Amino acid sequence: MARGGYAHRAILLVALLLIGGPVQIGISTQYDGTINQQLLSDEPALYPVSIGATQTISLDGSTVNNDFAVEVLSTEPLVDINLNISPSVQVTQSATIWDDDSIWSHSDAQLDGAKQSGAGLALKGVDAVWNFNSGSNGWTFSNSYSARSTLQCGTNGTGGGSIRTYAGSTYATSPVVNLNGLSSVSVHAWVRQGNAGCGEEPDSNENLVFQYKSSSGSWTTFQSYMGATAGGTSTQMNVNLPAVALHATSQIRSYQNTGSGTCCDYWFFDDVFLDIPSSATWISPTIGWASNATFPVSKSVMAPMYIDSYVPAGTRLDWTVLDDNGLEIDGMSGSNNVIPLQFIDIENVDEIRIKFEFNESSAGLIPRIFALSFDGAYKDTLQPTPIDNGWTSKGATYSSSATQFSGFATDNVMSPWYFPDFASNGMVIDGQSTNSQAQIRFDSNDNWTNISLPYTYDLDETLFGFQLQFAALAPADGNMSNFTTWQFEEVEIRMSGGFNPAQPAIDFADDDIYEWGGSDDRVGSWGWQDRFANGENKVEAAAGISGYATTKAWIAKDDLQSLAFVVMAESGTFNTINVVVGSTTVTTRTFSNITNAQVQLNLSELSDLKSELAASTSAVAALGTFFVEVEFEVLGSGNITYAGLSAPYPASLTVDAGPQSPFILAMNSARRGLVPINGIHAIPIPFISSSVGNLEIELVSMNSSSEVILIDSSMEDEPLILTPSQQWMTMHASYQVFS
Repeated sequence: MARGGYAHRAILLVALLLIGGPVQIGISTQYDGTINQQLLSDEPALYPVSIGATQTISLDGSTVNNDFAVEVLSTEPLVDINLNISPSVQVTQSATIWDDDSIWSHSDAQLDGAKQSGAGLALKGVDAVWNFNSGSNGWTFSNSYSARSTLQCGTNGTGGGSIRTYAGSTYATSPVVNLNGLSSVSVHAWVRQGNAGCGEEPDSNENLVFQYKSSSGSWTTFQSYMGATAGGTSTQMNVNLPAVALHATSQIRSYQNTGSGTCCDYWFFDDVFLDIPSSATWISPTIGWASNATFPVSKSVMAPMYIDSYVPAGTRLDWTVLDDNGLEIDGMSGSNNVIPLQFIDIENVDEIRIKFEFNESSAGLIPRIFALSFDGAYKDTLQPTPIDNGWTSKGATYSSSATQFSGFATDNVMSPWYFPDFASNGMVIDGQSTNSQAQIRFDSNDNWTNISLPYTYDLDETLFGFQLQFAALAPADGNMSNFTTWQFEEVEIRMSGGFNPAQPAIDFADDDIYEWGGSDDRVGSWGWQDRFANGENKVEAAAGISGYATTKAWIAKDDLQSLAFVVMAESGTFNTINVVVGSTTVTTRTFSNITNAQVQLNLSELSDLKSELAASTSAVAALGTFFVEVEFEVLGSGNITYAGLSAPYPASLTVDAGPQSPFILAMNSARRGLVPINGIHAIPIPFISSSVGNLEIELVSMNSSSEVILIDSSMEDEPLILTPSQQWMTMHASYQVFS
């Protein structure tokens, strides 16, 4: 064996052991001068007990995590180590979809003029109108004394018909109308008492009354007309129904109490309608981290809420976010289908409600909500114009009445690209389809992979984005010539989202001198950039004289996976958003003076951005990734706030520390005071971060040395000196060097 450099190596290993041994180690040596050739080794001893192991640890953003430990013989110094470290998602989201009557009529929800309906979960009623021009319009009669009449004197206007009662006791009852959740409904009708020229005039106590039905089924009179009065003239009934009359099986009816026979005592009514307000509101149950929140979520930056709705031309569906006091949050209102909850100030607001206002069109059309998805969820029921929402058909046909795609053997339809709003490593996809094969891909260059719904993605890898496709499901015999048609109706996505750690580091001495990691706070979550140039998740910028409010962010120079952010104007509006790299405007979005918007770059825009980033000659490095400064511009007025930055990129880093590195010195030093178990030191590696998130750590290799072995050690105090300038201690150690 070559002996060159023996003295240097031995001294270095002794120094490592002295630094890294128990606190009693001293510098008094015993060396017997004998070199035992049988104990020499060409390579340091390798202990594979922990080699190749990968462990996931959770960081809370404030305390040290010592869960990852390296095992080494207690008598030997560690001389080198190789670790692979990568970020991992700490799941904080609880993906939630509201899409049924249990939500719309929830005890914590507030309905005012809105109502739930089983048909599409509409939240707004429509006027019930019965003009009897072509039949009885669903009204039923207790006997022949009440019926539809075409006697023109008993009809409002010319032509058509009305309801006539006469002769004796009789009821005419309306169809059932769902008035549940409405706070105000009025009943209108044209009413005429008969006379000699129009049937025959009722006498005293031959009366007509109108009644409503309560939810228990009992009937109560809300309007009466007395037979003792002079007949021959019409009157207009206009009565507000009480709350007890407003329920899911509401009905009204007319009742004539008596009569003198089929010759006599006529009453007529026509053009009956229930006037339901043309606008209505529904306020959601509470969402938040307050102890009494109906739908609890973690206290962290919130994910957006997605609205699956149908808003016909001329109607409006407006939303407003309310704070824990029921007050509107500045700038948090709009009529688009994304509610940017990333703007919620989580330090000052601990729960919210969403208020929706439904406004009917002049033609009587109404907006409808079919699903509300939040905290990492998304649902699409393919309401009219799905092509506008990014769906692409290749031969498939869309039916607006059935709200579904259908096709033959060679047809298919592709979804838009879905990008997580937060770091995600798993998801569940479900949907409704018939004879349809669902497929998925995670890159536009990938081939399609068949999946079965519900489909679970749990590969423990960061999920950056994906696209779905629905096509014909091959018959059991594989003969597509036997195939007829397939249908696809809706899709649900629930992400397992949360956060990667920001500024992960190793700090053995807890002295803010990191042996690994740490980074500029502008880098944000490692592998998932979510902070702007101010180091925060949100940044405010006032529109200057030019009208532009600008901010910047560090975006990964290579392998950017997607880019999204949200913008909100307080006390103003905006109409243009630009994304700029250097002097190049990569993309521009234009709007019509709105107060908030979510921007998600499409694949073409993302490709242009990646080209500009790659060409940039100005970049900074942090945690193994180069970053380029990207500028965001908003043309508008008032105070502009940016939030919801999402710019993921693949991230990992290798720690390769040798014997003279601060890392190895610190690891050996960390062994002081460790109690060996079966001759093994388990050296904890103290990981920290500035935010919640997980790390995956793989111990690739580790070497300790058998060339220096600790035999014994002790420490003693010096005798006290009257006025010492320092307190000295004497350390003794005996060790043996083999080399």
